[in-house]
Amino acid sequence: MNNIYEFGTVLHVKYFGFAPEKNLEELNGTFCVCYDEALDNKTYHRGNILAFKMTTSMNAVSGYSVNIPRGRNPWLSKDCTCQCNKIHTLDKHYQVKECLGVLDEATKRKIHSKYEEFQAEVERQQHEALN
Repeated sequence: MNNIYEFGTVLHVKYFGFAPEKNLEELNGTFCVCYDEALDNKTYHRGNILAFKMTTSMNAVSGYSVNIPRGRNPWLSKDCTCQCNKIHTLDKHYQVKECLGVLDEATKRKIHSKYEEFQAEVERQQHEALN
């Protein structure tokens, strides 16, 4: 699988999570691509992507979440939320099970904006720790 995934591509993947009672477990989930190493001239690796976790659970919503209505993206099974502060590194050769589609432009802009807000908070915390 030598696919290149653009920002806003939604993938069904297998990934690993931690449950206190189970330790490491293999899960299936939906993710929105935000970066593909294959498009970066400063890296020699080509097999990883960074992606935001997507969820249908309203318990996971934060100030860095973007609602994604199924109506604008009919290939989704239901409305969901993109968590722009939950970034996973995924191996696209072994973890990607299926490409579901690419989000509409307006939704991609909202995700980009929320991610910038999250990056600003990360920078604020790093700056504070360095001073």
